[in-house]
Amino acid sequence: MTTFEFVSVLLSIVVSLAFAHLLTGIARLLRTRIVHPSLPYFGWVGIFLFGCVDYWFSLWQARTMPMWSLAYVLFWLALGAMLYLTVWLVVPTERSAEEELDLTRFHETQRRRFLGAYAVYTSMGLLANLSIGSLESAALVSATQLVMIGAAYIWRDMRVQIVVIGGMYALTAWYALHYVAAL
Repeated sequence: MTTFEFVSVLLSIVVSLAFAHLLTGIARLLRTRIVHPSLPYFGWVGIFLFGCVDYWFSLWQARTMPMWSLAYVLFWLALGAMLYLTVWLVVPTERSAEEELDLTRFHETQRRRFLGAYAVYTSMGLLANLSIGSLESAALVSATQLVMIGAAYIWRDMRVQIVVIGGMYALTAWYALHYVAAL
């Protein structure tokens, strides 16, 4: 077993927990009696679902690294932990989703928490991209995402939120076609 194979198991567990937490949150929404929907909220959940899958693909691209030092392993573990924290913050608690849940209000009151965490994750992802030869140019995508996340963090206006989500989806689609398809 190579170092990458050994380490990727641990890292996959962390990101699997993040992915499962998002799916559990979606299932909890389906069980909630009354849900007041929010397009920006659902947009961010979709971005974070893709983020979990992209973490695995990026990790796979890192398999060619000649040496996995303890610092590099800890960096990838911190990256996965930051993704987990981000998705934890975007999912309403079970108590808040028992009978009625206003996702517009949740987004308005919680967006800075989960977007702040996502900005940290994206910044770390930019560094990860720079460390992987085949993804170095993807750092420009991460930098552009940081600008958009910053706009959504600063301005709560619904139009800004919708434009940012649309831009994030367009950029994510371009990124997926150019980098994820290269597997």
